[in-house]
Amino acid sequence: MAQPLQAHPARQRVTVALPAPLVERLRNAVYSTGHRSLVQIVVDSLEDTLAAIEHANGGPFPGRLGPLKSGRRPRKPPPSHIMATEYSPGAYVTR
Repeated sequence: MAQPLQAHPARQRVTVALPAPLVERLRNAVYSTGHRSLVQIVVDSLEDTLAAIEHANGGPFPGRLGPLKSGRRPRKPPPSHIMATEYSPGAYVTR
């Protein structure tokens, strides 16, 4: 059973390496607009993307049975039933 969303859920630090041009675009957007923080833009984007992936999956994914493997994984396209709904740089489009 899913837990209800809290007003201010606990936060956890996650370190990711993003393409430098994407980071610069993000910083420029925060600087130019001033109404959302860099973190809020990232959180909103991840929530939207995860909601789309879960929708394509038919609902939330089951809980993990163990920790994620560390290190890089080979890049491969997502399963054919998960399709990008709009063009976005780096998105896989399956046919």
